[in-house]
Amino acid sequence: MRSKTRSLSALEAAMLICGSGLGTGILAVPYLVAQMGLAPAVLCIAVACGVSMVSHLMVADLALHSQNSAQLLGIFEQHLFVGRHKKAFSNAFFAVLVVMLLLNLTLYITCAAEAVNSAFGWPMPLAKAIFYCIASAVVALGVKSIGVSEKYSMLAIGAVVVALGVLSLPKANSPLPLFGGS
Repeated sequence: MRSKTRSLSALEAAMLICGSGLGTGILAVPYLVAQMGLAPAVLCIAVACGVSMVSHLMVADLALHSQNSAQLLGIFEQHLFVGRHKKAFSNAFFAVLVVMLLLNLTLYITCAAEAVNSAFGWPMPLAKAIFYCIASAVVALGVKSIGVSEKYSMLAIGAVVVALGVLSLPKANSPLPLFGGS
């Protein structure tokens, strides 16, 4: 019998990872450049990308060599959390993961609501509720729909970034500082 679940394509899986980093990057990078200047910010971004790439490759290697590679916690329990404190490490990791995901969700909802509020003037509670409903609907449809939506979101974000870059070139008041903040 064939499984009814649809798997992610390689592009959709890559877009899920890119979307996770890009969401935070859109918020953090402009602030980083304004505070540090372009050259130190590029160095920080390069180091962060390197660390992220190595850690993702480590998790991918662990997943490839795991009996049950469907859950990150299961992978870590098999390879990293061993000995008499295995349960404590697993519970601590799960707690950190839950807190991290809740903080990330809070940040996304708040930032999206700010954008909707700025664009349409809608009250913040309404803007937060609308974004939450849209995000919940995508999650309820499953990982495949998240991958597909991330693929199109990343393409749309890329188009917006290019358009904003091109449109802002003639309006630049001052050059971007290479060193030091604003």
